[in-house]
Amino acid sequence: MLNIKIELTKNPKAKPDMVNNPPAFGSMTTDHMFIMDYNKEKGWHDARIVPYSTIQVEPICMSFHYAQEIFEGMKAFKSKDGNPLLYRPDMNAKRFQRSARRVMIPEIPVEDYIQAVTEFVKLEKDWIPTEPETSLYLRPVCFATQASVGVEAANEYKFFIVACPVKAYHTGFNTDDSCWVETKYSRASEGGTGGDKCGCNYANTLLPQANAEARGYTEVVFADGVEHKYIGEISASNIMFVIDGVVVTPELDGTILPGITRDSILSLCRKWDIPCAERKISVDELRDTLKNGKCTEAMSLGTAVVIEPIGAFGFEDAGRLTVGDGKPGPISTRLYNSIIAMQHGEEEAPEGWVVEVK
Repeated sequence: MLNIKIELTKNPKAKPDMVNNPPAFGSMTTDHMFIMDYNKEKGWHDARIVPYSTIQVEPICMSFHYAQEIFEGMKAFKSKDGNPLLYRPDMNAKRFQRSARRVMIPEIPVEDYIQAVTEFVKLEKDWIPTEPETSLYLRPVCFATQASVGVEAANEYKFFIVACPVKAYHTGFNTDDSCWVETKYSRASEGGTGGDKCGCNYANTLLPQANAEARGYTEVVFADGVEHKYIGEISASNIMFVIDGVVVTPELDGTILPGITRDSILSLCRKWDIPCAERKISVDELRDTLKNGKCTEAMSLGTAVVIEPIGAFGFEDAGRLTVGDGKPGPISTRLYNSIIAMQHGEEEAPEGWVVEVK
């Protein structure tokens, strides 16, 4: 169990107006941050919650040069009683461990990770907005701090958690989103870090994302990095389709992040007897099922977006194809409404999914 020291800020910030002037997603932080350090002699130590401030590191900080860095995305909500609610934090903690193993960062025990998040959220609970489509977005991060340009695993690390009051990543539940199907650039390849939440996975999506936007699309969905023929995931989220009445998503092959929203959706589909499958989905299959009307729904999914319907896909050889009737479908709508209600404590969730912080 962590012995967390707390230092309260002497200069509290004004809370934002989440209705009339909400900050851009992730642009405003709360008053405090959680920090914990690691070295070989002490292991993880000096857990503390302190006023939000900058972190000083050396210019030869190893994470700058060799990308030893991982992160998570979480959200906190408020129950009707005013207590903070966390959604499946154990899943984040376990994924954080998997990501750490892949890039040789010392693992943080699940119980310590959850304690750190819980105590931090408890202190910052007044920052959790209660307006519709709002939440407190949490960003746990771990990175190498050792000063060296030698190519090796570092001996020193820092783990921190910051929080941002946010409105929904996308405004409204609609099909304004569209995806360009990218078959030239790759997000991840077999044996790489695509299945882990590392910052390096996101940097190489920026150019393809900019190219997609230049074509008139809001997102880019990547094909696999070997044959460039199978659908993988969107630049910062998983993807699902409804094809012939079956909820279908690319299988976890090591190149795709095991998303917590993805897992939640598959679990709910099985509970509700909605047919679902994890399998390979080729670019050709997606194009053909859009043309013949068998693909009736598509959605991006993740902690930030929750579920966002996708209205159209763009192909190099087929142009822009609309999904179904161009409107949000019944399955994605039901899933979205249910997950949102669970996260706010308004609908009973499967055991262990929603944790109340008291």
